[in-house]
Amino acid sequence: MNRLDVIIFGASGYSGKYVVQNLVKVSTNENCEITWGIAGRSLEKLQSVIKEMELKLGTKFDEVPMMVANTDDENSLIDMASRARLVVNCTGPYRVHGEAVVRACIQQNCHYTDICAEPQFMERMQLLYNEEAANKGVYVVPSCGVDSIPSDMGVDFVRKSFEGTLNSVEVYQEVVPDGGFGVGPCINSGTWESLVYVLADYSELRKIREKLFRIEVPPLVPKLSYR
Repeated sequence: MNRLDVIIFGASGYSGKYVVQNLVKVSTNENCEITWGIAGRSLEKLQSVIKEMELKLGTKFDEVPMMVANTDDENSLIDMASRARLVVNCTGPYRVHGEAVVRACIQQNCHYTDICAEPQFMERMQLLYNEEAANKGVYVVPSCGVDSIPSDMGVDFVRKSFEGTLNSVEVYQEVVPDGGFGVGPCINSGTWESLVYVLADYSELRKIREKLFRIEVPPLVPKLSYR
């Protein structure tokens, strides 16, 4: 069976829909020959995502592969991972729903990425699965969402452009709601739940890092004060 290039897991969720929409734009506008499919808990909701994208983008999609997969059903995750070269996991909170997907991907020699911003989950996965993934040649690349990519790209740009030794970079991001300013504070419920878990179990992070980073990184000098 030929594997799809990409399967978006959690495609009917708040973030998953944006990922689907942008994947379609990239593959269409840049003439990239990407084979892709979507997966989630409900076939009906997956079908509605495709209909929604067709209306938004004015494009008719022919037989987009859809898979029913649930983090409570490991066999469904294994089946999903066996059909893709890369799974983009948009299902959080990741400390609850992420590990089973990582494990299934490694087992099926499928690369994995997500939009996670939960350090406990990311570093715990590195601690538990780095060796197995490396032995199989599987890439597990978390945190590829707005929390990280703009900052990483900005730091890389500064590093390449800065004439001298780069000590540190101060990053500022402004987030504008869909309705513009003045609509009041708003946050996706899944993002809020992830944030609550991160703050509630922050002490866990130190324990993970003590095992993961046994050799301390030398401090940067001169040390800059926080503003």
